[in-house]
This record gives sequence, structure tokens and C-alpha cells, in this order.
Amino acid sequence: MPNHTVLADWPTRRLVLVCIATYLGLHMALRLTFGQTLEMDEAEQVLLGQWLLPGYDGQPPLYTWLQYGLFSLFGRSLTTLSLFKNLLQLLTYLLIFLGARKLCGRESLAALATISMLMIPQFAWESQRDLTHTPLSVTLAAATLYAYLVAVDRRKLVDYVILGIVLGLGPLTKHNYSLFAGCLVVTGLTTPAGRQLFLDRRVAVTAFLAVAVSSIYFSWFIGNPDLATSSAHKLSAPIEWGRTAGLKDVVLSAFTYLTPLWIALLLFPRAYVQLGRSLIRGRGPYHVERFLPVLFAVLTIAVLFFGLTHYKDRWMQPVLFLFPALFFAGLPPDTDPRRVRWFTYAALSVGALFILAMFAHVIAGDVLGKHPSRNFPFTAIAEQIRTGGFERGLIVGDSAWVAGNLELLLPESDALAPGFIVPREKLGRFHDGIILAWDTEKRREPHPQFLEFVRERLGLVVNLSEARYLTGRYQHSDAVEGTIGVLYLPVETLPAPGAPSTP
Repeated sequence: MPNHTVLADWPTRRLVLVCIATYLGLHMALRLTFGQTLEMDEAEQVLLGQWLLPGYDGQPPLYTWLQYGLFSLFGRSLTTLSLFKNLLQLLTYLLIFLGARKLCGRESLAALATISMLMIPQFAWESQRDLTHTPLSVTLAAATLYAYLVAVDRRKLVDYVILGIVLGLGPLTKHNYSLFAGCLVVTGLTTPAGRQLFLDRRVAVTAFLAVAVSSIYFSWFIGNPDLATSSAHKLSAPIEWGRTAGLKDVVLSAFTYLTPLWIALLLFPRAYVQLGRSLIRGRGPYHVERFLPVLFAVLTIAVLFFGLTHYKDRWMQPVLFLFPALFFAGLPPDTDPRRVRWFTYAALSVGALFILAMFAHVIAGDVLGKHPSRNFPFTAIAEQIRTGGFERGLIVGDSAWVAGNLELLLPESDALAPGFIVPREKLGRFHDGIILAWDTEKRREPHPQFLEFVRERLGLVVNLSEARYLTGRYQHSDAVEGTIGVLYLPVETLPAPGAPSTP
């Protein structure tokens, strides 16, 4: 016979949180020990984190604002980047646990829902490998869910205040947070408790705070619509049967995001049945499971009427992170505790495999036939640039990856790259001139669009005959080399100031 006491008391909150903290600590240790070059999103934060601006590019600015604050306190370094990311992940797991505890009613079920996140590769692997804005959007989505559940229960003024603040911060993380928030509000309005919350006149406080908190960014957004929406093209695919493909993409991206978690959850088939029943009948008091049909209805409308035909599984992170909590809320009390233990050990094993995979990913590039970006020899290349007489000037990279890595290694310089708005007055004096740097992996010469950026924004027409190609050996490699093209423009060769004011 199943031992109901074991099911009710295990896994414990302490066990799960200790395991999660250990998992994140090992990832941070690996990041700081092996592979010192920044990944794309990390380099972008070093580049953008030079300044505190209302907006930067096609992504909302909250992550960069927070990173800028940490850079100001602890300096620009890989340690600061990694510490922020892992503390953010720990906070996310904690918020997921708190929300799941409200939905499931038992700490052991909330612990199961929390540890389940290790079985979602986009959450447990990609967020560690090289994501910034997306993990923060999950943090705010989890905070919003918890704030909503608390507000439904208590309906105190402070709950409306907190809900307004998180609803204002959320859109500053990533644009698809608004999809989560909108679907959560619609879900709430379909329930008696949710209507009591949202139809109360105190919701005006929530709305006011949400608008006030996000107003600086949205003012910038209105003033820079082309740059602020520069990533919108990713949502559509130019194919004749786009709507059919879009609907297929919605379903496939959801299944891909939840794989292999949903397969492991087949250990509890009756919970799937209960979840299906709840989608039809509702489950009190919150009825949050209605979020799922509301979400897919909105995505279907977006495909059929607005032509959004392309979805990636990582875009599901801020909207499907709550699936484990909804699933375990319906776990029958007579579930065999052995299955609970099997699932828990399986989730921890997947987390251990991710740690081993990250280690192999970095040190076994020669064996695997491909090295990660974090092994690129920027340290050796930056030393060659410094030896050539450049240390305090302006670095102009053809990408945020190139510019950010060189900025980290040449910290007395400023750095720029195409695709970002930085006021000219934010740049320092170019004591040692300007360095143009570009990645040569795809083409040896810099891309014409990069040269156009240099000409239009800096007023420079360059002669590539004087370019140098600096090479170094990949970290953790016996033979593979990487090359960066560099053109040095001494300060005495630069035109007088007064050309464009917004490079």
C-alpha cells in the first residue's frame, strides 16, 4: 500500500533548494574556471552596461540596468556577470516554489514542481549557457504569478501595490512577458475570485504603478520605434502556408519546450487525467489551469489574424514555466511514493548530466569537432592590440560579441557596435585613437554594412589595406585558431569632432 505520509512529506523544501543551489554553484564554478571568453549575450551586457540609458536595442532594458548597477559596485568582470545570472536563477526557482505551493497546497508537491524545472533544457541548460533577458522575464513572470495568487487570497492594498510594481517591471524584461501577463489577467477574469480582485477600485493603484514603473522605457520606445522593434521580424516566416505552419509551430514549440519533462511525468498518468478534467471543469480556488487554453487561444489568434507564424521553444519560457505546478496540483494523494522518488532522482540526474555536458562542451572541443564561443582566444588577441599601442580609445566591433569581449579586456576604452543607440556625449576621449575589429569566421574582410556604420556614425572612411589579422589558439585546444581583423586609426588621423552625435 502507498505510504501517504511519505508522499506528503517528501521531497522536502530544504532538499530541493539545497540541490538547486548546489546545481547553480557548480555551473558558476565551471563558468569561472573553464572558458574565459564571453558568450554573445554576456558580451552584449558588457557593451551596453557601460551606460545607464532608457533603452538600448530591440530588447527591453531591465537586465542591463541591473547589470549596470552590479558593474558599478563590483566592476566589469566575468565573475559579476556569472554571479548575477546564477543569483537570478536561484530567485526564479524560489519564486516558482512559492507559486507552486499556493497552487498545490503542499510543500512536497511544490518541491516536485520546482525540481521539475531541471528537466526543461531551455530553462536548465540554455539559461546557463547564454541567455540574459529571457531568464529575467521568467523571474518576473514567476513573481507576477505569486503576487497574483497572494492578492487573490488577501486583497489588501499592499497586494495591489506589489502586483502593480511587478506588472510594471515585467515588460522591461522581454516583450513576450506581456503575453504571460495578459493571459493571466484574462484567466483571472474568468474566475469569481479573479473578478473580485480585478474589478475592485483599488486595481487603479495597480494600473497606475504598472504604467509609472515602465513609463521611462516606453517613452524611449515611442521615440525609437525602428530600433525598439528590430527583433519583431523573428516572429514571421515568409512562406505561402505560413498560417498552417504557424499553428503547427505553436504546438511543436510547446512540446519541445516541455521535453523531456512531459515524458517523465508519464509516471503519473492519473495526474494528466486530472489536469484534463480541470481544464474543462476548473479547479478551485484559483482556476489557474485555465491559463493554458487562454494562452493557446491567444497564440492561435496571433497566427490567424496577425501573421505571427514562427515560434521558438525558448519563447515559451515566460508562459509555460508554470506547467509543472499545474500538473502536480492534481497529483492524487494515493500516488505510489516510489514513483515520486523515481521522478525526483531522475530530475536530479538530468541536472547532473547538464553539468557534465557543460564541462565537456567547454574542454572537449577538439574531440567534439566544435569549440564554444567561450573558448575563442580574445585574451591573446587583446594582448596583441595592447602591445601595438592601443589601450585607451574607442573599440568599434562588427558585433556586440567582438566589441564586448575587447571592452572587457581593454577596460580603459569605450566600445560600440552596430544596432545600438549611444549618445556621442557618453563616449570618452579617444586617447589612443580608434580600433575597428571584426570576426573573420565567415568572411575575411569586414561586412559592407559595418563599414557603412563606421562612415555614417563616426564620419570615417577607412583604408583596409592597413588592416591586420590577429590570431590566437582557442582555449582547451591543441590546434584550432581564431582570428580577428583589426584596423588601427591613431588619434592624430581622426577627423575633428562634430560629425554625427549619436554613433
